[in-house]
Amino acid sequence: MSVEEVKAEVLLLNLDTIRKYPCSRSKRDDFYSMWSRFGPQAARDIMIPSIWYEKTPRPSEVFNAGNKL
Repeated sequence: MSVEEVKAEVLLLNLDTIRKYPCSRSKRDDFYSMWSRFGPQAARDIMIPSIWYEKTPRPSEVFNAGNKL
């Protein structure tokens, strides 16, 4: 996975999609906290390591696999 691919993947995450994204509760809480305090890009940036190191699935795989938001 390239840097550009990871950047594109995190753009799929927002306040609605993070609810259904399969990650830990603490990671989800961190996302909400960063979003409210520092904005959307900061929240998305904290998700990069999890996706890069494949600790969580790619958002495109989760949301394009027939899962309806």
